[in-house]
Amino acid sequence: MALRKMPSVSGHKPLKTTMSEFWLRRGTAVSLFVVLSLGAALRLYGLDVQSLWNDELSAWRRSNYDTLAEVMARGIPPDHPPGYQIFLYYWMRLVGDSEMALRLPSALAGIAAISAIFLLGRKLYSAKEGVIAAAFTAVLWAPLYYSQEARANMIVMLLVILSIYWLIDIWQAIRQGEKMPVTAVVGYLLTTVTMAYLHYFGLFFVLLQATFMALYFWRQPKTWWRLCLLYGAILLAYLPWITQATHTLAAGSSNWTSKPGTFINSLWRFALFLFSRETMITRVVLILGTAILAQGIWLLWRRPEMRRAYFVSPGTLLLIWLFVPFILVYLRTYWGEGVWVDRNLVNMLPAAYLLLARVITQLPYPRVLVPAVTLSLLALFVFQLIWVESYYTQPKKQQFREAVAAILAHEEEHPGAPIIGWVWNRATLDYYFIKQGSPRRVDFLLGQADHIDRARAVIADAESPYVWFITAHRAPAPEFMAFLEGEMDTVWHQSFIQADVWLLMKVDMER
Repeated sequence: MALRKMPSVSGHKPLKTTMSEFWLRRGTAVSLFVVLSLGAALRLYGLDVQSLWNDELSAWRRSNYDTLAEVMARGIPPDHPPGYQIFLYYWMRLVGDSEMALRLPSALAGIAAISAIFLLGRKLYSAKEGVIAAAFTAVLWAPLYYSQEARANMIVMLLVILSIYWLIDIWQAIRQGEKMPVTAVVGYLLTTVTMAYLHYFGLFFVLLQATFMALYFWRQPKTWWRLCLLYGAILLAYLPWITQATHTLAAGSSNWTSKPGTFINSLWRFALFLFSRETMITRVVLILGTAILAQGIWLLWRRPEMRRAYFVSPGTLLLIWLFVPFILVYLRTYWGEGVWVDRNLVNMLPAAYLLLARVITQLPYPRVLVPAVTLSLLALFVFQLIWVESYYTQPKKQQFREAVAAILAHEEEHPGAPIIGWVWNRATLDYYFIKQGSPRRVDFLLGQADHIDRARAVIADAESPYVWFITAHRAPAPEFMAFLEGEMDTVWHQSFIQADVWLLMKVDMER
């Protein structure tokens, strides 16, 4: 005869039952809190460990004017919309322009993106997929790296997630012939207009979303007026910049990037970028993803009645989000436009992490193993980040700060030596002279072959027998370096990441 379980003498439920019920009720909230805390710690720690690099310093310089009118007239990059420079202008006046202050908006956006991807995952699948995708976003290299960079990319990624979150509500309402939710419409308008003004890749995603909606509702003319109102409002808000945007996009971008190579090699490089450049994990993820996709295709072939539902499924939406922009960026760069750079691929990261989260929950093993598999992957990614990549201890960005510090460390030994710099703008070096409390600045910007005569005169007129030459992000012409090495002696030289400093001494200037 089976024994009946005796009730607790105290009248309380057994501890095991109590913990199980607590986890069912609060497990998602606790998991998300832990993930957010970890993601925030990784993003806020070490914001000033790395030197600002050329593009971050350029963003600072372009917003470092006395008035907003000057920013609009002189500070907007020719291949970017004005939103980020306007934002940075006000942000620097509110918070300051230290390295930490300049990078803080991206860090906060990166933290918010962890919450946003959870909300989107919960809407598309369930809270389980949302938490797993949020965890990957918290610890993987790419979203962390761009959360610690003073550029618009991570803010745009956050807005892309939110725009898709609200677009799903709008899409479902139009499909069902219901009134579009006011909250979703307002949220969608605010996010899409903002990301279009922040970066042209933000505008690119707005156009992709508009194209998706137009194609989906093409055979439903009764819905067109809603789409016209929605995207007409976005167009109206973008009218002040539409002429400049059209001109910029028609002219194309500069061709400073190399062609991406074969499509397969580019796809593999993209996969490595998505998953922290960890070869083994990336291969496993691709194998699992391909297996799940093949299983879905096989099911559709066997059961044709499921095809319509499959083509509007969350998985299809995420695959479109992941691969259509990738293919378009690849083709545009292959045809000669320099847009294939990692930071322009950031907006596809959420789709990859949501798909990976779905794969983990759908693999043919007991559901109780899902947390174990997830935690194992997260541990591998954290190990890769901290110990293999040495993310917080090994310099990764161009070392403008360290190059300037090298000059200042020897300033007392060689007072008055002129500083010749070769950067895209001398202010990018002067930023660190200012921050390190020195009155010194870059005296001359020289480094091309046709600068040799000017450099010879500068050296001849210098009262000091010494001259500093500093380069960062920009390589001097071989002819210019040959001139310096031929007419001066190198007293001291130090190399940094994409930066160099030489202390040169004058010899016989009449040769």
